Order: sequence, then C-alpha cells, then structure tokens
Amino acid sequence: MAKHGRTYRYPEGEQRPVSLTVRVPAALYDRLTQYASLHRYSLTEVVLEGIESRLETPADPREHGASDESHTDVLHQLEARLEAIVDVKIAAALAPQPRATAAPPPPATAELPQVASPPDPAPPFNTHTQYLGKLCPQGHNYAGTGQSLRNKKSASCVACNTAAIQARRHATPR
Repeated sequence: MAKHGRTYRYPEGEQRPVSLTVRVPAALYDRLTQYASLHRYSLTEVVLEGIESRLETPADPREHGASDESHTDVLHQLEARLEAIVDVKIAAALAPQPRATAAPPPPATAELPQVASPPDPAPPFNTHTQYLGKLCPQGHNYAGTGQSLRNKKSASCVACNTAAIQARRHATPR
C-alpha cells in the first residue's frame, strides 16, 4: 500500500519521540477531545501535559518533604494559641459583672407622641407597559400620587381608556 503525504524529518540532534498507544474508555476519550478542542490543544499536547503534571506532583503526602519536626512545631503553635484563647474566655466569664439597674418605669400620665403613619404606597402597575405621567385633562389621579397612569405606547391615560371602553359597551345594543 502506498504511503500518502510527506514523512516528517526531525532536525539533526533532536531525538525522535517514541509512540505510545493507550486504550481509554470512550467517555474519557470524549471528554479528552472536548477539552482539547475547547482549549485549542492537540490530543498529544493534552496527554503530555497531563503525564508531566502527574510525574511532577507527588501522589504520596510523605513525598512533599514535610518532616515530623515541622508538624510538631505547628501543633505546638496551635496549642499555645488555643490556651491563650481559653484563658481569655475563662477570665471574662469569672470577672464580676456590673449589676444592671432597672430603668424607672415611664410616668403613667405621660402620653406617647403620635406618629403619623406613612401614606399607603401606590398599587403596583406593569412598568414595562405603563408609567406615571402628567395628570390627564379628566383629572384621573392614580392612588393619590398627583399623576395619571399612562400607557407607554400611546401615552394615553389608562383610566380614560377604561372609561371609553365601558361607554362603548353600554352604547352598543345587545
């Protein structure tokens, strides 16, 4: 069978890489190709990066180089901090508490000042299709705001439109 295309020639001094065949589950292969296309890597680049990362990162925590002495030092520091916190808490709990004096009751004859309740807010309306605008000529005041509720498309008063629709209904014979 004839070979199509050119064969790659490595420059002198550059060592030719070794081919490696690996069998992976189909789901893992799909994830791998998706990751490679998302990050614009070739499959070879993704696999090589993963292998290098795995070889550089020790899996065993004992390989991190942490000694028993450094763990002991950290434990002693934590123990000292905890003892200091406990001492402060115990001292605060044992300290004499000042007696709270009861406030004198309010005089029976004194009246509480009357506070005016805030006015009821205007009922909600659809802000996508309506807005509060200038008072219409008929004086339709929306919930005591001093403004008329108007349609955004036509800028007409909603109450005037409702009154006109009701008038038309009563005018037409049934």
